[in-house]
Amino acid sequence: MNIGFFGDGEWAKKFIGYALDLDYINIKFIVLRYGVDNSEIRDIVIKKSIDIYEFEKINSNEVSEVLSKYSVDLFVSISYNQIFSRSILNIPKLISINTHAGMLPFYRGRNPINWAIINNEKFIGMTVHCIDENIDTGDIILQELIEVSETAYYDEILKVCVDMAAQLTLEAIKKISENSYCLTKQVEIHPYGFYCIRRGVKDQIINWSNSSKNVFNHIRALHAPNLYAITYYKGEIILIKKAKEIKEASNYIGVPGSIIHICPDKSFFVKTGDSSIQVCTYESLTEFKIRVGEILG
Repeated sequence: MNIGFFGDGEWAKKFIGYALDLDYINIKFIVLRYGVDNSEIRDIVIKKSIDIYEFEKINSNEVSEVLSKYSVDLFVSISYNQIFSRSILNIPKLISINTHAGMLPFYRGRNPINWAIINNEKFIGMTVHCIDENIDTGDIILQELIEVSETAYYDEILKVCVDMAAQLTLEAIKKISENSYCLTKQVEIHPYGFYCIRRGVKDQIINWSNSSKNVFNHIRALHAPNLYAITYYKGEIILIKKAKEIKEASNYIGVPGSIIHICPDKSFFVKTGDSSIQVCTYESLTEFKIRVGEILG
């Protein structure tokens, strides 16, 4: 199966690492996100003499001409950020597929893992689907559910999802190569589904008026090396890295956001909309910048 691959970051790196060892997949070219540092991927594939591209506008006539020369069977996308036009989708001999970290037709769109954690989902969905000219609406080829602990943080969940995405994509390619796959229209699962929008900087701010459960989910959904939930204390931005939901905490009316108890280990309790939550690990933005600067310097 000759494929053209489109991707970015750890998602692409994991898939390529697996695919290069399989005899039923021949990667003819790789298209990386435009303007993004994907040097690790380049280092891997340069030894394999695979052509690598970055296109600012994937749907230009020039790009269509370049990709058409490869005569591939399948386009495969994982974490690629441009929508394909019909002219691009017509290039592969068979179909184009995308792997999305959401249980389509639910969690279409951006940042689906973060949104799933925020929504207290017990499972994260992974879907391989055909690409059409809309966003995450194509017919489904394969789906898998990943069980999520109610205390797991985003970075932990992400590692599992990245590996599952690669494995499920490879399984889908295998089925397509054997012509042993069947398609499910998303409307057969739910007539509407729903979309998630991209999360921005302002979404990092904790709303202490929410329930303790919602505050805890917000914190664990934003736990990554360069992204954390934030709050303010005496005009300083504070990064909240780890917290603990206290299920036995009493519900009472108070002032959300108030620090109500400081522990000997310097963790502290904050009043929420219903009860309280323990903030276990935190750092001021100033301290964070100094520390990261020391590491990078």
